[in-house]
Amino acid sequence: MHNLAGLVLENLDRDPDAVALGEPDGRVLRRGELRQRVDAVAEALVGAGFAAGDRAVVQIPPGAELLATTLAVIALGGVPVLLEGGLGDAVYLSRITAAAPRWLIVHPLLKHVGSIGLLRGVAGRLGLPPVPPTDKVLTVSRGRVDQRLRQGAPPRLTLTPRAPEDAAIVVYTGGTTSAPKGVQHTHKSLRGFMESVRGLFLMEGFERLVVDTLPQALYGIYLGLEAHLAHGRGPRRADRVEALLRSGRAQGYFGAPYLWREIMRRSTAGPLPDSVRCVVLGSAPVRPRFLQALQGFLAPSTQVTSLYGMTEAGPICTASLGEKLAWTGPGDLVGRPVPGVVLTLDAPEGEVGEVLLDGPSVTPGYLGQPPRAPGEPLRTGDLGQLVPTPTGPVLTLHGRRKEMIIRRGVNLYPGTLEGPILAESLRRGLAVEDCALLGDWDEHSQDERLALIVARPPTLDLTA
Repeated sequence: MHNLAGLVLENLDRDPDAVALGEPDGRVLRRGELRQRVDAVAEALVGAGFAAGDRAVVQIPPGAELLATTLAVIALGGVPVLLEGGLGDAVYLSRITAAAPRWLIVHPLLKHVGSIGLLRGVAGRLGLPPVPPTDKVLTVSRGRVDQRLRQGAPPRLTLTPRAPEDAAIVVYTGGTTSAPKGVQHTHKSLRGFMESVRGLFLMEGFERLVVDTLPQALYGIYLGLEAHLAHGRGPRRADRVEALLRSGRAQGYFGAPYLWREIMRRSTAGPLPDSVRCVVLGSAPVRPRFLQALQGFLAPSTQVTSLYGMTEAGPICTASLGEKLAWTGPGDLVGRPVPGVVLTLDAPEGEVGEVLLDGPSVTPGYLGQPPRAPGEPLRTGDLGQLVPTPTGPVLTLHGRRKEMIIRRGVNLYPGTLEGPILAESLRRGLAVEDCALLGDWDEHSQDERLALIVARPPTLDLTA
C-alpha cells in the first residue's frame, strides 16, 4: 500500500481532538472533524462514479473543503490537479485543457457562474474562472458537507492501493505564461517532497504554523503540525498573518518575502514576540536590505531560514539569515543542499552552470511530457556555482538560462508577454516596431519594478 493519503489520514486518526487546520475566516477544525469531511467528500465521489486513475481539476476556495477534497481524490486513487487562480481566463483555460481532466470538482458558485453567460462578466471581476463544459462535475462547499454530516458520520473511505510510481498530484507552476507546465508528482516523489520539508521545522515544541498555500497546509498536517491558512490579498492577508503570529496561535510562518514586506509596512505594534519560533522564506531573491529589516522586526531568538526550492523538487538548499547577511561573494547565496537532494552543475568544477537535480523528492516529469529517464537529472533553468567553504560547498545563483521576473511572488516570463503585445499593436494599426518587458530591482520596496518599453520605427515623425 503506497497511497500517500493513507499516511496523512493516519495522522488525523492518531489524535482526533488536536487542531488540524485554521481557516482564513478564523474557523478551526480538529483532526477528527477534518477526517470526517474527507470521508464525506469521498462518499460523494464514489457515489458519482469516481474511479482510480481519474484526473480531477479542483477549484474550491482555500480552506477545509479544498484540503478534504484533495485528500479524498488521492485516497481514492485519483489525481487532483491544482490550478493557481487570478492569472486570467486564457491562462486558466490553457492549463485546464492541457490537464484533460475527467472531473471538475468546483464550488457551486463557480459552476453556476460558469454556466450562465449573463454572469460571466461578474465572474471575471470576482476572479472566478469559467468552468468548461463537462458531464463529470461535482460541487463541494462547506454548506453541502455540513448538511451531509448532520445526517450522521459518513462511512470510512476505503483506501485505494497505488504503486510508488503512480501519479498522485499535479500542480501548475506559478507564472503568467500560457504554455501549460503541470508538475506531476508520484506517490513516491510527493512523500520525498514532504519528508524534505520536515527538516525545516525540527525544533522541540514546535506545533503551529501559518502557511500560504494548500500544498503547504498538506505538508503541515502530514508532519503532524497545526496549519493556519493565510488567504486573501495584500493588506488583508498581511494582517491575518501578523495577528496569528502576535496572538501565539502560530509559532512560525512559511511564506514569501513580499508578504513580510507588507506586514512590516503596515505593522504599528513593534517587533513580533519570541513565541514566533521560526520563519521560512520560500521565494528568491532575498536581498540584504530586506533581511536586515526582517531581523529588526523579529525577536533575536527567532530562527530564519531562506529556502531555495521548486514545485518540481521541494526544498533544494537552505541558508540562515546570518549566512545570507555575511555573504560578500558574487551571486546570491542560497546555501547547502538539503539531505537527499543530488545537486550538480552542467559546467566544469568552480564555474557557473545550470543547476541539475535528482533525488527522491524530484518529480519524474511534467503532465503530457515523457518522464525523465532513470539517472537523468531535472534541469532547473537556474544558473549556479558551487563555492567551497570550510564546512562544505554552498550554492550561489547567477540568474537563469531563460528570462524570468519574480514580482510579488509571481513568475513573469517576458517572452510570452511581448509577442502578444506586439501582435495586438500591429492589429490595431499602431506604429510599433518592437517592445520589451523589463524588471529592475527596487531597493526601497524590495521587489521588482516593471517597465514596458515600446519602440517606434525610427522613420516615424513624432512631431507631426
